[in-house]
Amino acid sequence: MKRHLEEAIGLPEVPNGPKPILRLAHENRLLPGNIEDWIEYANLRVATAHDYSGEKAPKALARMTVFVKIVVALRGQNRSRYLGVRCRSGRRDSAG
Repeated sequence: MKRHLEEAIGLPEVPNGPKPILRLAHENRLLPGNIEDWIEYANLRVATAHDYSGEKAPKALARMTVFVKIVVALRGQNRSRYLGVRCRSGRRDSAG
């Protein structure tokens, strides 16, 4: 997402953190819905990354079903946007 914001959108300075990147992507109409949902998805990812107790899993799994549907639809909509953007290796990204 950061690379797309820099190379395809042309933003000169994109921060490294996921939340600022999500906000910029949303402002540039790359993400559907409201930004609060995307921030919640990021927060759930951080909260569950090293939680081995399973206490946080039910909430994350409940939200994940919605997130996966949105991302699959988004990938289909944006596929042509990403075609032609060069990967770090210099090869063209096949987007799938």
